[in-house]
Amino acid sequence: MDFLWNNPLTQMSGGLFLGMYGAIIAGSIAINEITKSVIKGRSNQKKLKMPNLSNTYNASSTMYQIAYLRKGNAGVSEMILLKLIQEGYLKRNIEDDDIIEQNPTPPPLNKLSKLELDVFDCFTHPLSTRWAFENKMVQDVTMEASKHYETQLINNGLIISEQSKNTINNITTVTTLSVLALGVYRLSIALMAGKTNVIFLILMMLLGASIVYALGQTKRITEIGKQYLKDLRMAFFPLKDKIQSEYVDAKLEGATSVYLPVVSVFGLTALAPTTAYSQIAQNSRDGSKSSFGCGSSSGDGGSGGDGGSSSGCGGCGGGCGGGCGG
Repeated sequence: MDFLWNNPLTQMSGGLFLGMYGAIIAGSIAINEITKSVIKGRSNQKKLKMPNLSNTYNASSTMYQIAYLRKGNAGVSEMILLKLIQEGYLKRNIEDDDIIEQNPTPPPLNKLSKLELDVFDCFTHPLSTRWAFENKMVQDVTMEASKHYETQLINNGLIISEQSKNTINNITTVTTLSVLALGVYRLSIALMAGKTNVIFLILMMLLGASIVYALGQTKRITEIGKQYLKDLRMAFFPLKDKIQSEYVDAKLEGATSVYLPVVSVFGLTALAPTTAYSQIAQNSRDGSKSSFGCGSSSGDGGSGGDGGSSSGCGGCGGGCGGGCGG
């Protein structure tokens, strides 16, 4: 036990220790960056071209994939619900606007993908708008489909897997705690020796640990993914602006070719200025909480796609194809 109080670290002068401590903090940052580089790998993905979303029937899977990139499984859930409502498969209850139910005379069901049909089947019994996508059957459908979108996005270098993200963040936590532990150890030795000039050590310990943690953490969307979303938003901003200026009194139904691509890129808040969507979009997690959110998404777009089981509504099959950006 005597070694704990008598060793090179305890015998080192204050100035020398602070210099070494700074080097350790810098080394921890370097370790975290190397870890991220190794786990993420170096993508040689070429710049993705803008997808053609003018035909929403053919481009549905691409829009769902963009929504998953932006917000995870919750984004896919919002898109499917919005599409089914706008195309007349689902409708608001005449007596209770907060209830979504199947349209008794819907358009031909053969126009729906397997995924969309499975979600449609989940509304055999009406669901509250607010809790529609917190229903476990609906979650299972969209989460199962999201696995496919996640795989495509990972292959394109736009996101990293949840496992990779957790590994990077766990290593960051270890390096952060190591920096803190070393600082606390040296501080304890100094205080036990009756030294009070420890303000620089405390500041360096707290600031250094904060920097190590902040720089080491990673999100699911890669730099390539962020740039792709930025390019999409620049491309579709004029359409978003058009919706906000010309469709203020738009109803829930209709205008699919105008609404869906914008929502896939910007989220439900793009429709917030319209009368029909002002209430449901005000709580969106794209700026605020979403009535359609399934609760699986975090501020970075949610992990999504790593869980789920076969759906109680029939599972997810087709309709998941299509590449992000073509």
